[in-house]
Amino acid sequence: MSALVDALPAVLNAAAIVCLWRAWRGRGWPWVVASVAGGSAALLLWWQLAGAEFGSIYALGTTALGAWAWIAATATRAGASPAGDRPPWRAAAPSAGPLLRGLGTAVLVGPIALAAVVVACLHGVYWLPGDAAARWVAAAFALPLLWAAVATIV
Repeated sequence: MSALVDALPAVLNAAAIVCLWRAWRGRGWPWVVASVAGGSAALLLWWQLAGAEFGSIYALGTTALGAWAWIAATATRAGASPAGDRPPWRAAAPSAGPLLRGLGTAVLVGPIALAAVVVACLHGVYWLPGDAAARWVAAAFALPLLWAAVATIV
């Protein structure tokens, strides 16, 4: 029974990711609400299992890793043919649009997300309970996980 209770937050994280994906695919607002509810319940259970500091880190980490795994699984199932399979007469002319969209996404995911996460983690150092060393360690662990979660969501 203890193993089931310990696995419940990860299961709720996975359910929240699936619900968010269904909402993104145009299934409606009930899936967004289910995703937020599942993620919130998972966060509360992680807090009960590992405390507020590390429970938040576990929740962010499992959400980011689960989202990456889901993206990889759905991308490989899509079965899109690579651009190299097209005949040469159907090749598209080079365009600056995809390059600019990619650059804009990189700016959003990279420096802007990093700046927001650094500010949040520095505030977390003051908000977290415990002595100063434990707060700095928790913030240092939260920084890459939170950045990964924000980058995944963006």
